[in-house]
Amino acid sequence: MKSDNQTTSFYTTVLATLLKEWREQNLVTAYAVAKAINASSHTITRFEQLKGGVSLEVGLRYLEFAETHISHPNIFGKFQDIIVNHKTEEEQLLYIIELKHRRHAVAQREQEERRQREERIRKSVVEEFQTIHNSNIQLLTKEKQELEERIANLVQENTVLKKINQDVSSENSTKENWLSKLKKLR
Repeated sequence: MKSDNQTTSFYTTVLATLLKEWREQNLVTAYAVAKAINASSHTITRFEQLKGGVSLEVGLRYLEFAETHISHPNIFGKFQDIIVNHKTEEEQLLYIIELKHRRHAVAQREQEERRQREERIRKSVVEEFQTIHNSNIQLLTKEKQELEERIANLVQENTVLKKINQDVSSENSTKENWLSKLKKLR
């Protein structure tokens, strides 16, 4: 004989699963459901995750909201079909186990998709940084070449200026010699 607690758990599990699947398929947020039925989104999440502490009234308001949705999900009909097809305790337990496996598979798939998304993002960021890095290296290499050319030009100018300075010094020295000779002659 089924205990009332197991039966309630089975009904709650079935209803919560159907409502969550409907909500996710129709891209309705837990917040939107909560707002529509005057509950908190935390309450909706707890109900869908079978955490307990949610009144029957909240579950029924959630069901009523879903049934009046534009998608016409017929959740109550699906709920009745599942209950009719799972009369014995064993059938109910097997169905709950199946639901848990399904949820686990969905969670694993979502986790894998999230991991793949993160990997794509990581690769994209690495590629972008590599591109920026290579671009910076090219700019720095070009700037280095320009500076080396400028230094070479400055060295060449400096050599020319030294030569001119030597010539001027030599010329001045020659002029001073002539000037001192002229002074001596006077």
